[in-house]
Amino acid sequence: MSENPKRGLRDVATLRTRSSRGAPTSRPQAVSRFVLLENEKARLKRELEAWNVRKDTAEQKLAKVQVELAVLEAFLLGASPARSTGMIGRANPQEDSRIDPTSPTGVPFEY
Repeated sequence: MSENPKRGLRDVATLRTRSSRGAPTSRPQAVSRFVLLENEKARLKRELEAWNVRKDTAEQKLAKVQVELAVLEAFLLGASPARSTGMIGRANPQEDSRIDPTSPTGVPFEY
């Protein structure tokens, strides 16, 4: 039994696939293939860089969410909102401009 058994008509070799999968037979074909692979390499590098930027952005958003979760967890577990939001020592935390009066915790939410 062969290593790659045929799986229907999509694996049957046509004149086009035989010519594209085969080794180049002349210098112009080799140069053309080389250029094609160089362009593919450059495209993949750009794609990888864009993915890394998206990954970094997602990690920053995750860090913000984790901070907000920690604040809410402290509030829900009985810690006072003044301690969890860093407002220790304020005379009246409700008058602080950073507090969102519509929020049940007083913590400003960002969506």
